[in-house]
Amino acid sequence: MGYENMTFIGAAKKILIDCGNLPLTSNQIWEKIKEKGLVNTNGKTPWASLNTILLTHSQNSPVKTPSKVPTIEIIGSNPMKFRLLSLTENINDPNYLNGEDFINKKIEDEKILLYQITSKSLNWKKLSVFNNNENIEYLLSDCEEYTYIMEDKAHATLKIGKTKNDPESRLNQLKTGNPSINILHVFPSTQYSESDLHQRFNDFQKDLEWYFYTKVLKTFLSIEIEKHESIFNSFLIREELNNKENHMLNFLLK
Repeated sequence: MGYENMTFIGAAKKILIDCGNLPLTSNQIWEKIKEKGLVNTNGKTPWASLNTILLTHSQNSPVKTPSKVPTIEIIGSNPMKFRLLSLTENINDPNYLNGEDFINKKIEDEKILLYQITSKSLNWKKLSVFNNNENIEYLLSDCEEYTYIMEDKAHATLKIGKTKNDPESRLNQLKTGNPSINILHVFPSTQYSESDLHQRFNDFQKDLEWYFYTKVLKTFLSIEIEKHESIFNSFLIREELNNKENHMLNFLLK
């Protein structure tokens, strides 16, 4: 079969097949796709689209809406790598290479949610980051529930909980019985729910919602805070640019 202008998932599967199903990162897969000219795209962030699609098609994916028929699995976490679940499928069948969810559907038609953050700086609103036609798009909306991580410095423990109220109001409630507690980080519950994190860190549970502040939790928080800052700073730059463009347009139209 011809391999020109494949879908992202089809091209990724072909690369993994050609590499003997050696686990590869999404960036490594994209570089090989680009080298072979398998996908035609004018998008600015094709590697981000590919990463999201690989996550969607993985059986052990952390995304909320994975494919009904996963054909990929995730290996490791830092860095995250991907490989095919099986090499016994009919690789000449376009339905296998392209995946059921992407037959006759171009990536340009998709708006993919990449991440969500919240903070006091956003007035506790939810900032969603989308890959829309392979261009980054931001959306501010109300946040219905928060998942918070608070630290008790006196006992070197963390509390992982949830609240529908302002996280600072919840902190003030907890401080009445424990003045040494402070907020470390807050997620929209649509990004990480309380149960998601409880299950993830079950091995470090001390009591109910309290967890030992281990190296694993410190690493997780460090990475998540870095993601948050990167998204927030990018959003501020985009807002500043939009304001300058609007000012220019108003000036020119006077």
